[in-house]
Amino acid sequence: MRIWTSLERLLHRRREIDAQIALGQGLGALWRDFAILIVAGASAYGAVLGMWRWPILALYVAIKLPLLLLLTSWFVLLLNWISSRILGAELSFLQVGVLSYLAMAVASLILLALVPVTLLFTYCAPEQSLDARVTHNSLLLMHVGAIGLAGLAGTRFLWKALSGLPAAGPRVRSIYAVWLLSFVLVGCQLSWILRPWVGSVYYDPVFIRAEALDGNFYEFLFADVIPRLLTGRKLYEP
Repeated sequence: MRIWTSLERLLHRRREIDAQIALGQGLGALWRDFAILIVAGASAYGAVLGMWRWPILALYVAIKLPLLLLLTSWFVLLLNWISSRILGAELSFLQVGVLSYLAMAVASLILLALVPVTLLFTYCAPEQSLDARVTHNSLLLMHVGAIGLAGLAGTRFLWKALSGLPAAGPRVRSIYAVWLLSFVLVGCQLSWILRPWVGSVYYDPVFIRAEALDGNFYEFLFADVIPRLLTGRKLYEP
C-alpha cells in the first residue's frame, strides 16, 4: 500500500521526500498520506490521553487530537503560504501544504511511539482519591511535555525540508520562524476550544464544553496560570 511506502520513506529515506517536494511531483498523494499518518498516530495517543477518568473521554480525545492537528495545519496553511510569498519564497500552495502536514505527521509518529510509556503512567495513576487534582495536573504536565517533544521533532523535520528547498529563497529562517509562530498560536487556541483532554476532576465528560468559546488560551495563561505560579493567586482574585 502507498501509505506504508510513505511511512517507510519518512522514517528511513527522508531525502527522497524532500526531493519530491522540491520537484513538486505527486504532492497531492503525499499530502493525503501525511493526513492518514496524523490520524493514525494522534488517535492512538489521544485514547491514552483521555483514558484516566472515563472510557468515553478516551474515545472523544482519540477523535479530537487528530482533529486538532489537522485543523491547526489547515488553518495556518494560507498564512504560511502568504508569509512565504511576502518573504520572497516561490513555494506553491501544494508545497506549503505538504510541508505543514509533514511537521504534524512526524509529531504524530513520535506520539505513537510514546503510547506505551504514557499508557503505563496513566494506568498506574490513582483514579479517584483526595489527591485527584494533583494526579490530574501531573498527568497533564506529562502529556504536555510529550506533545511538546513531538512537536519539536516535527518542526525539526520541517526546518530540514524547508531549508533544503531552493524555492524557499534566502530568507528561509524568517519563513520558518513565522510558520513556527503560527503553529503555536493557532494550535494553543484550538486546544483551548476543544478541551477537555485529560478530564477535569470537577466536570463530567463531554466532547466539547459548553463554554468552549468563552475566554481564550492566552487569557488563561496570563491571568491564571502565570499569576498562580508567581503568587499563588489568580490575577483578578480578590
